[in-house]
Amino acid sequence: MIDKDIDSIVESDLQFLVDNEVGEKKSLEYKSTVSISTDSEKKEFLADISSFANSSGGDLIIGISESRESEKPYELTGLEIGDVDKYISIIENTIRDGIKPRIFGLSIRSILLQNGKHAIFIRVPNSWTSPHRVEYKGHDKFYRRNSNGKYPMDVDELRIAFSQSESIDRSIKEFLEQRVDQIYSGKTPIPIIPTCKVILHLLPISAFKSNPIFDIKSMDQYKIDLKPMLSGGWNCQYSIEGYIAYSREGSYTLVFRNGIIEAVTTDILSPRNGNYLIPSALFERMILESFQNYISLYTKLNFPTPIFIELSIVGIKNYFLATSEGMFWGNQIPYSRELLTLASGKLEKTNLNILEICQVFRPIFDSLWNAFGYKESPNFSTDGNWIRK
Repeated sequence: MIDKDIDSIVESDLQFLVDNEVGEKKSLEYKSTVSISTDSEKKEFLADISSFANSSGGDLIIGISESRESEKPYELTGLEIGDVDKYISIIENTIRDGIKPRIFGLSIRSILLQNGKHAIFIRVPNSWTSPHRVEYKGHDKFYRRNSNGKYPMDVDELRIAFSQSESIDRSIKEFLEQRVDQIYSGKTPIPIIPTCKVILHLLPISAFKSNPIFDIKSMDQYKIDLKPMLSGGWNCQYSIEGYIAYSREGSYTLVFRNGIIEAVTTDILSPRNGNYLIPSALFERMILESFQNYISLYTKLNFPTPIFIELSIVGIKNYFLATSEGMFWGNQIPYSRELLTLASGKLEKTNLNILEICQVFRPIFDSLWNAFGYKESPNFSTDGNWIRK
């Protein structure tokens, strides 16, 4: 696998592989061309893709010719493609229809070469939903990879793979339950007195697989990305958990040593004039603005996806939803429990534009309004952008 973000890879990176005779390995494979016009060709291609996802991920590069004798790349030939977008769409549809479950985080892009042809670069993640099965016209098999290429998985390997997938789901659930309970109980990395707290977690899948590699010592250069929610100024320091940014307003952003981000604030829910209110528009704007900072950090650190989003509010019993400038309209229903866990989100990439961020959070915000008896958040335009109303 090339150690660069897929969007940053250029022709010189591919030529480097050829010039230095970098051979195929567990995480890298070359093909001079890929034809998926016949059933056998589709099965072979799907086996290649699924084997990466069921192993440690990797890159499949189409447009590099390899010597059969030396098994080394010898020329960056590229492909003559009339309609690149259509070609990529066919590949995407083939993968989506022929591999179950779906591989989240898979990326495909074309790289225009100086000879006018295209190289097709497919990056397959180390999937959290593995094992993936090739399911196409009676072909029903699981594949993995080693240094010699792909091979069918045996029964023992399948048993281990299914067990690991279940273990990740369980680990995420247990982590969230433990952290929310500790925060509600006041066991926070900095002293926070108020009971009611907003908790945002961003959980990279890499944090729950084997031993994640993350250099916490590099965090000093990313202080601006760690701005605590609704804070005017903040300080940063290392802690036993990782690296923390905190403010006087009772907010903090904690980056754990495995890359998980935990952001907590209390100020937005402080009682005002004896009223226990959630200012809906301010709440949504606060989450969106903070998320843009945090996801920028993941982009800079090239964190693998998927990344899960979890948003909770603790100590919320008897709070009302202020629907417009602190006023009520419609349902005036107080929340009856101490914990409100909103809908979850999932990111398949980190370089999101504003519209994509709004699309991720719309169902999460809708669930907040649902909890107080409303159909959905009214703060979105017809095209999906967040607009305070």
